[in-house]
Amino acid sequence: MQSEPSSPRVAVLGPVLVEDRTGALTEPAGALGKSLIVALVLARGAASVPSLVDDLWDDAPPRQERAALQTLVSRVRTTTADGLLESTPSGYALAVPPEQTDLGRARHALDRAETALLDGDPASAAAEATAALALWRGEPGAELGGTPLAGELQRTASALYDDLLLARARARRAGGDPSGALADLRPLVACRPLDETLRLEQLHALADAGRRSEALLAFAELKEALLERLGTRPGPALVALNAELLAEDVADDADDAEPHPDAPRRIRIGLRSAPNTLLGREYDLQAVEDLIATSRLTTVLGAGGLGKTRLAQEVGHRAVHTPAVIVVELASVRTGEDVELAFASTLGIREARAARPVDPGARLDLRSRILGLLAERETLLIVDNCEHIVDAAAAYIQDILDSTTTVRVLATSRAPLSIGAEHVYPLDSLKSTESDTEADTETDSDAEPGADSDTEPDADTGAKPGTDPGTETRPHRDRTRAATGSPRAESRYGPAVALFVDRARAARPAAMLPLDVVARLCDRLDGLPLAIELAAARTRSLSVDEIERRLGNRFALLTGGERTAPERHRTLFAVIEWSWNLLAASEQSLLRRLSRFPDGFSAEAAEAVAASGTVSVLDDLDALVTQSLVTVSEDPSTGLLRYRMLETVREFGDRELVAAGEEDEVCDGMDAWAIAFCRDALSTMHGRTQVSTFQRVTAEQDNLVGVLRSALAGVRRDTVAVVFAALSYYWSLRSAHSEVLGFGPAVMDVLAGHEPSAEVRDAVAAGYTVIGGTFLFIDLRTSARALSRLRRLRRAEPLADPRLDALAELALAAGHRDTGVRLLSEFAASADPERSAIGNFLTAQLEENAGDLEASLASATRAWQQAGISGDAWSMASAAQSIAQSHSQLAHPAEALEWAQRAYDRMALLQADGDLRQLDWLIAMNAISVGETARARRLLERYLAAEVDRRGFDFVDYYAIGHAGMAEIALAEGDLAQSVRLYDDAIDVFAEESASSRMSLSPWRTMMGAARLVARLRVHATEPGLVDWAGTDAAAADLRIRTLVTSRMSPPNLDRPVIGSCLAGYAAWMLDPRTAEARGSERHGSEWHGSEWHGTERHGSEWHGSEAHGAEARASAADWVESGLTMFALAGRANSRQDVPSLHRDAIALPIAAAWGAERRDAALAAVASLTPGEAATRGLALLSAVRT
Repeated sequence: MQSEPSSPRVAVLGPVLVEDRTGALTEPAGALGKSLIVALVLARGAASVPSLVDDLWDDAPPRQERAALQTLVSRVRTTTADGLLESTPSGYALAVPPEQTDLGRARHALDRAETALLDGDPASAAAEATAALALWRGEPGAELGGTPLAGELQRTASALYDDLLLARARARRAGGDPSGALADLRPLVACRPLDETLRLEQLHALADAGRRSEALLAFAELKEALLERLGTRPGPALVALNAELLAEDVADDADDAEPHPDAPRRIRIGLRSAPNTLLGREYDLQAVEDLIATSRLTTVLGAGGLGKTRLAQEVGHRAVHTPAVIVVELASVRTGEDVELAFASTLGIREARAARPVDPGARLDLRSRILGLLAERETLLIVDNCEHIVDAAAAYIQDILDSTTTVRVLATSRAPLSIGAEHVYPLDSLKSTESDTEADTETDSDAEPGADSDTEPDADTGAKPGTDPGTETRPHRDRTRAATGSPRAESRYGPAVALFVDRARAARPAAMLPLDVVARLCDRLDGLPLAIELAAARTRSLSVDEIERRLGNRFALLTGGERTAPERHRTLFAVIEWSWNLLAASEQSLLRRLSRFPDGFSAEAAEAVAASGTVSVLDDLDALVTQSLVTVSEDPSTGLLRYRMLETVREFGDRELVAAGEEDEVCDGMDAWAIAFCRDALSTMHGRTQVSTFQRVTAEQDNLVGVLRSALAGVRRDTVAVVFAALSYYWSLRSAHSEVLGFGPAVMDVLAGHEPSAEVRDAVAAGYTVIGGTFLFIDLRTSARALSRLRRLRRAEPLADPRLDALAELALAAGHRDTGVRLLSEFAASADPERSAIGNFLTAQLEENAGDLEASLASATRAWQQAGISGDAWSMASAAQSIAQSHSQLAHPAEALEWAQRAYDRMALLQADGDLRQLDWLIAMNAISVGETARARRLLERYLAAEVDRRGFDFVDYYAIGHAGMAEIALAEGDLAQSVRLYDDAIDVFAEESASSRMSLSPWRTMMGAARLVARLRVHATEPGLVDWAGTDAAAADLRIRTLVTSRMSPPNLDRPVIGSCLAGYAAWMLDPRTAEARGSERHGSEWHGSEWHGTERHGSEWHGSEAHGAEARASAADWVESGLTMFALAGRANSRQDVPSLHRDAIALPIAAAWGAERRDAALAAVASLTPGEAATRGLALLSAVRT
């Protein structure tokens, strides 16, 4: 194999990378920069200007094409190696040979591989192809969006990838590795099942692998498919090969296990890594895949334990060319109402657990969000375990099929869904003998099993086999030779035997496995993979003969005595009951009591529900793990152990629990565990133990929610109070407020009239505190009820927990400004670092709102220091976020980025998604300010892709500022037209029907209006005519009117920096020479009310606008400019927000000075220098009211 440079200088087979000036690979600046590199690579180095313009801008080219392209090239050159991009007489070129791009290197490798194969050197050919395939680092073109250029790159790369796979398959087959060739051919054939060239290679590889029967079956299927779909028949080469296979005298049906190829990962949700090899299901896999290709709904039908889940998972793994594969597991869903929540949780709609509150009006609009996510791309949706809620599952799947065109569904169930689109595939049990051989359980000891190595799924357990039983070396050959003999003997046994042998070898390698006994055992287990696996696991301590004797007794009992058991349970219960009867009484008791945990459990939870007087709970739990009835896993990041039951085992345990009459005891035990857990969590969910407590609550959240729902339904008030207190506090710190909104009303109803004992008094108060604060801006009545109850609780004495008492005291001060300010002052000065951190943090928020940013920065810094003493991650993150916001508003982007990252690191530990999204926006805005637009784009794309609860506080603000951020990127990158469009989109968000009236008066609406106006002015100055001036005037008028209306409707404590933002934007418009000229050319100038503001110094915040001094006056153009200069100066004194780069005052000040002189600007600044932010905002509002547009 020829040597090449260690890495290409230009790479497009994944994220686009180019060599920079240090010799390292880096991303080009911006999407257009990446598109430029891709266009040149696809053009094999050089391209003309018209060709590049077409590739980069498609049907919307810039007005000055050559200049725009030259600007783009110059920007890309700043980050690439010298000479990498060079000019040509007709355009531009990459100054690197093709072999120094990964695409060119892959093409050359393909040529060399094909040449080596022709020269009879398959090893070199395979090595060349393998090295080339390794060049793919992701999905080519993914960064370029849905552009034609991205499509061309994807098609080129995909075709080359397929060619390399085919070349390697041919080389592997020629080199004596047909299994490897089949692994390479599998995705190619799946994508192009009627391609006769691929099919010919596939049949040759199957034949070389000794799998003649499969080759014949593949030919038959191809023949049928060609006839049905194209009306043609296979070509001569295929017909000739088929004839050769038919003429062979010796059949060799043994198959070697083939790993599935690593396909480029797209969207894969819920697919579990297979723990071992899938045996006995190759035919079923192909049949199900064929049904999926022709039907929108395929249901794999069969009893529990047949391996429906495992089969569906394998189908999902093999769907390498399907853009999205999503698995929704319904096993833990108890009622039809929760089906939708299971879909939402799987799709990452995080705040869905509380979406089934008692009040239907509080339910999240999950349906539209779920359907929207599923419809984004071609999707294989696997819905697992539908049988226990078949009606609800069928209705929901029908709705998905009716509402989308891109979704195909694969369901697993024990009963048909019985809807029109359904095609049922009944899954059969595994055979203990091959279908073409009569079962013979009396064969001699030389008989051997046939393990079909290319077989597949096994049980609902998801377990996977390991090695071929024929490769094992066993003692006592006279008894075990049947497990290791000839291919002819192996063919007498089927996949059930192979499955048992494989699992038994894993449990005890030295076990003797007479295959005749194993075959009888598998027959009596009805070929159920789950039953076979459980039986094989018993070889740790029992011989196969002993297992057969014990199992025989159990089957006789079940089939002969318990005929009233449901048909779908009989065989499965036989398997589980067999294991059940091998347990000690204490182990049986523990298993049935653990069956009520819906999402796994901890050892502490197991101890809580165990029968009273049990002293060996951990030993019993270990026995259940050993018996394969319970699984255990460890989170490497937290070290937390979680135990889980298989669904079928949990069902069996639940049945036994009911029969034992222990439901109330278990309910009491789970309540006791939840109360103890939540009390501990409430006391440790702060300070240095906060992060570890959050991790524990996250692990138990579903169990706690289950207990809370049960307690609400059963009106168990103490349980409701304590569990909700811990969960609501946890949710609030994670900004998951919708969970509180969902459960809050039901909790209030259940606790109505409740007089809590001293033991739960603090918890009840904590719950009321969270409800009172969360509902304050959503449902004032609920908030008032909660705070009223909280006030009564604290009337006699403070709460026992000082921290909770402090939070309750703050909540009760809501709406009482003087009391709140006094409390915060006391808290800030407290010697308790936690209380001091809270006081300083909230004080910083008030100071920021008042426009005193330096004071706010100082308070937030003290909060950070105090939080650091206590080690409270949330307090530290919140203080750091406040510091970052202050720096951002002060136009200190470097400092803002530094503190935002500190906040992000700590919020991430708490999985506080709402705050993390806010930080994404904050980091993006400041990244734009320092020129990192690519970083900002990545953050904002993620930000806008997130789903936000439309019932929440700020969903309108959320999307509006996201669009505004993208507008600022466009502005920074010179795409002025796109910037204007995106700012219009940002403003339009506030006009949506779903936006409440209070959102239309949002402070963000004011800020976005100001930023949009400044952006339009910049466009006018840079590209006159791109936007119309009338639209800009209208934007100015809208900003003015909305700010005045908002200021009149808001509380007395106006947000001074927001008012300042309006003043800065409006002043920029007033001082644009075109505006001033237009106003000056009007007859007698514009109507205004001078530069005096009635009573602003004497009467505080009172201002009277058009009634000032009574009469109106006429202003000249000079008066207009002076008013504009004064307004801009007042914006600075009000500390106008500068989060958005367009609103940086220094940037606004430059054109003002250029138009009217730095001296006049500075004089205006000096004239208002003594005003406080509050006074400046008040005067600015008066001037804004006086000036007429």
